[in-house]
Amino acid sequence: MDGRRLAAFLRRLSGATPDEEGKGEALARAVAEARREWQLALRYFESLEDPELIEHAAYLVKATERRYVALLRKVRARHGGLEGDEGISGGARA
Repeated sequence: MDGRRLAAFLRRLSGATPDEEGKGEALARAVAEARREWQLALRYFESLEDPELIEHAAYLVKATERRYVALLRKVRARHGGLEGDEGISGGARA
């Protein structure tokens, strides 16, 4: 789910005031950005040929995944979930 669709979904779900909408949009952008960073980290890990960089890439994948999952949990706590996130329950998928 991209950032704009997520923000629109959160606005509809919450009936937010304009100030709250800004916060919801910021959270939606953060979720979308975290997902992109996680996907980039996965691609980086998969593309490596240098064994000395594999451990670094593995830590990067784990860190970006944890940030994404933490933001999803924040959204769930505020809004009770997202459309299409049924398969994400603590560990995320690309």
